Amino acid sequence: MLADVQQNYGDMHPDDVIGILDNCTLKAAELTQQIVARRENVLGLAPYWKITQSGADAGMPPAKPPTVQPPPVIHGGPDIS
Repeated sequence: MLADVQQNYGDMHPDDVIGILDNCTLKAAELTQQIVARRENVLGLAPYWKITQSGADAGMPPAKPPTVQPPPVIHGGPDIS
C-alpha cells in the first residue's frame, strides 16, 4: 500500500492518501500486536524446552536423512516456466 502511495501520490486526492496512510498505520499496529503475542507464547513455552549442549532439543530424536529419493527427471514431462 505504501509503495503505491509513494508512486502515485501525485495522481491521488489528498484525502485518499490520508486514508491509505491511516490503513497502513492500522495494519502496522495489528502486525505489532501479533508479534508481541507470538513472543509471549514462545516465552511461555520456554521453561518446558530442554536444550542440550549442542543446542538440540533433548526430547527430539536426532535428524535422519530422507530415505525416499525423489523421482528422476525424465524428458517429455511438463515444462517449467
